[in-house]
Amino acid sequence: MPPIIQERPAKSIIIPGMPGPTFHDLLNELLPAIQQMLEEHGGFYPIGAEMAPDGKVELVGVYSDDEFPDPNDLIVELIANLHERANEGLIMAAAVGYDVAITLPETDTPTDAICIALESMDEAANTYLPYTLREGQETEYGKLVATDRDRTIFLTDPSS
Repeated sequence: MPPIIQERPAKSIIIPGMPGPTFHDLLNELLPAIQQMLEEHGGFYPIGAEMAPDGKVELVGVYSDDEFPDPNDLIVELIANLHERANEGLIMAAAVGYDVAITLPETDTPTDAICIALESMDEAANTYLPYTLREGQETEYGKLVATDRDRTIFLTDPSS
């Protein structure tokens, strides 16, 4: 059964069973930014967030000269940049948000979802927020779910 979302003041969210406040802070910064892009533009390119050792969270992105860059290339570059900053000790946690298609356990039909890959030195998780864009209507969101994942940013050797 997927976890239930609990609301905190200022529309921040906590997902029971998801690693602590660090991930929640990253998610609460990145998810609204992605939702805004999705609702204003009907889509979004991959974007990241990083948490400094003092707990400050900032959104990060990468630039491409291409008018329509390949999202996979942007994800690879975001991860490489965040990996470098993690190795330099400049960040203690990071997240990368991108668009995916997932099949939910209760359906056999693929659906669009926002994936936010969250990572720190100790833990890693993916969160998925299914959504449906409807012409002339508000975007409809499903339930946010979290799963474990392997680390790709906080590694000693990025090829591991």
